[in-house]
Amino acid sequence: MALSSLTNADSIYVRAMDEAMNTQPRDMYPNPTSMMNNWWFRIAINKTGSELQFVHPAPVGKIALGWMETMKAEGRDFLRPVFGSSSNVRELSDIPSAADTEVALTKEGVSRRISFSELRAKHCFAVKGEVYDATPYLDEHPGGAESILLVAGDDATDDFVAIHSADAKHKLRQFHVGTLIPSSTKTRAMPPEIVSHEPTSFLNPKIWKVVRLVKVQRVNHDTFLYQFSLGKSTDTQLLGLPIGHHVFVRLRRKDTREIVQRAYTPVSQRDTAGHIDFLVKLYLPCESLPLGGKMTTGFSQLEVGDEIEIKGPLGAFTWQGRGSVIWKGTHRTVREIGMICGGSGITPILQVLRSIVHDRADETRVWLIDANKTDADILCLEELSELQRLRGAERLRIHHTLSVTPEGWEYSTGRITNTMLIEHLPRPSQDAMILACGPQAMITETVKPGLQRCGWDTDQMLVIF
Repeated sequence: MALSSLTNADSIYVRAMDEAMNTQPRDMYPNPTSMMNNWWFRIAINKTGSELQFVHPAPVGKIALGWMETMKAEGRDFLRPVFGSSSNVRELSDIPSAADTEVALTKEGVSRRISFSELRAKHCFAVKGEVYDATPYLDEHPGGAESILLVAGDDATDDFVAIHSADAKHKLRQFHVGTLIPSSTKTRAMPPEIVSHEPTSFLNPKIWKVVRLVKVQRVNHDTFLYQFSLGKSTDTQLLGLPIGHHVFVRLRRKDTREIVQRAYTPVSQRDTAGHIDFLVKLYLPCESLPLGGKMTTGFSQLEVGDEIEIKGPLGAFTWQGRGSVIWKGTHRTVREIGMICGGSGITPILQVLRSIVHDRADETRVWLIDANKTDADILCLEELSELQRLRGAERLRIHHTLSVTPEGWEYSTGRITNTMLIEHLPRPSQDAMILACGPQAMITETVKPGLQRCGWDTDQMLVIF
């Protein structure tokens, strides 16, 4: 192709085609687990005088940014790219910095100065030197009231910034009550109950605990099992994680030196001593996700002997066994539980499922819908089959759905539908609950509205991990 033929073009589109004439889709859209598909490859063309510059979706060579990151920085929709003069790649110095685009966390007109002693006395918390009283939000907080109460009287900057979206930051602003006096933060000491605390379990919800990586095991093409020893504890040390709860995991990326924090539910058995296991699906940099997953890329860089930190337990849902549930501080008794998971969202589901199956006196009936891309992506399949064998197919019903199905597949194909929710979950009732965990898009765009259409009260009957 002559270079001159591209002078009036603003982009190049490339699509693949197989021998059956199947082609890549033009637009990006989620599969059943809400992971993005492999869409057309697009190259932006920037013009500077008589020169043409070809810009890939992600950074290549000396190009500072790919066009996806540029559009994102400009506030444009990179999932529906429009190329032209406005899509020219800019230097990094031209892109608004995080500080420039950061959401303001203060409320106009609030000027009160608050000491650390007053912060603790009023059970408020601080984020970036500003003080907030979220007491009115306790019942509505998606992570449960406990997550807020655990940071009461303390600096919650790291925990808040690491896991909350821009929407959450906007919401936080309405609870702003003042500014922390700087000098008061320098002399503060840890509360006596924490300093002298000698727990029988390893976890402490207010203290980060160091764990050391001792084993990495490949589970499938993109998922690994990471096993960490519980600090310097003995092999008899129990983790101390209630069923249904999770832990925060914090690590420092080796490439960017950035500290990243996320919530994970371990897959190690509850009575396991001396170590904790995490099942991690890696989202490495690719065309559809140029920067990769911040946390999982950090996991991929870990080597045996490296250390990370964990803190917990945390969670608004506790499975006490035999139908007894604590949900947002309220006790409930259920006879039937529906479970919906996508990909590595199986981990919190698995903890509850194990407890029910291994307790012969537990009469709770269970339904499970597990959504994945291919059969190779179904995690813990052997254990799920064994749990169903032990429980019986009538008391534990498991249904799978895949984007791409193998020959002879006997379950569903495609995204979770209303029909699946009706046929493979219990009927809505006061004695039933739904537990769900998976990619955010799957939960918000498919599961939650689908359950509502099927008659479920998602405020009272749906637990989202």
